[in-house]
Amino acid sequence: MLALAGMRDAALVAASDDLCVALQYANFWQDLSVDRPRGRRYLPQEACGPAGPAAGLEDALARTQALFDATRELPRRAGPPLALYLAAVWEGGHAVLALTRALGPRALTTRPALSPARRALTLWRAWRRAGAA
Repeated sequence: MLALAGMRDAALVAASDDLCVALQYANFWQDLSVDRPRGRRYLPQEACGPAGPAAGLEDALARTQALFDATRELPRRAGPPLALYLAAVWEGGHAVLALTRALGPRALTTRPALSPARRALTLWRAWRRAGAA
């Protein structure tokens, strides 16, 4: 998206790449309850250790949160015309991650989903974040 908008700043591109990774991880963690029974494994065995997948999930969620934290300012830094789009992407992914973190180990058996009210709040936060750009 940055290239389409004519943005080639290396720091912005790196932040955008980190956001894409954070979004993909958040999607993996959101889908654990669906994918694990199908034999899809996203948590490294060595990270799970003797405590099992719950321990690996906690570490994975923390690493994903760090990626979102590192990219928090990307919409503001990118500015128009991408600020609203990037803010919506960031807020949506972060909201899914927050729900997954709130479930904790239950995320292994329960898929987190944004309620209509949470979706509205997420859009409002994105609009507000982009307006500050």
